[in-house]
Amino acid sequence: SGDDALAERRRRRTDTDASDDDAVVVATARNRAGGVRIAALPTPDSASALARSSPRRRTPDASFVVDGPVGGCRHVFRRLDAATPAAASDAKLRYFRDRVAPALAPRTLVVCATYHDFVACRAALRTHAVDFVSVHEYSRASEVSRARSRFFHAEAPVMLYSARAHFYHRFRLRGAVATVFVSPPDHAVFYAELVRLMVDKPLPRAHPQDLVQSSSSSSRGGGKPNDDDDDDDDPNRRRRSVLLLYSRFDALALERVLGAARA
Repeated sequence: SGDDALAERRRRRTDTDASDDDAVVVATARNRAGGVRIAALPTPDSASALARSSPRRRTPDASFVVDGPVGGCRHVFRRLDAATPAAASDAKLRYFRDRVAPALAPRTLVVCATYHDFVACRAALRTHAVDFVSVHEYSRASEVSRARSRFFHAEAPVMLYSARAHFYHRFRLRGAVATVFVSPPDHAVFYAELVRLMVDKPLPRAHPQDLVQSSSSSSRGGGKPNDDDDDDDDPNRRRRSVLLLYSRFDALALERVLGAARA
């Protein structure tokens, strides 16, 4: 019948088109079997698992962060014991509030991995009456410009910086001689980028009043106990130094920064 003939012509045309499409794919496309993973909610841990399961797409070992261009800095990794992830977060924030914040010296950049850490560190700095500026993902352009200028010219001794702001904008923050990571960054490249800014960029000449204030605050000691290993905890009394706080629950994040052998 006419309908059967029409259906047969349509079938033959479809088969021909499909074969032509297959020929184009075979000739121009490459086999990516197993190269795609779908996750309901991408996280740094799932990204790390994907990198391990895809050798051809695996990123290089991140140990160059410490041994390479930023090797001139002193890197201190302070481990804090905790029984649960929630307790680990509280331990790091408590350590920052009690041991780090009182001893912060001029030109210190404090990096917070989450907005919760940012708010807690901001409260700790206010508790100790630390003069600081802050930049986060919700800061207006005028606020960012003013904060960067004050920090670079030593008008504000401390800058509080969120990792999400760095993720979205990659601000080139100049003027730091010490950096404190309250937690390991989710992206290892953040560690290298922020520390390299501290190493590569020259510092402006400080105002005389800033030097006087720095000297007086150092003589007071900031109320910090004098333990044998406190110098390792306070990167602000050394030039070009980094302090990173972590717990055993940060193993994967620390591995991305230091490499599997060192973490």
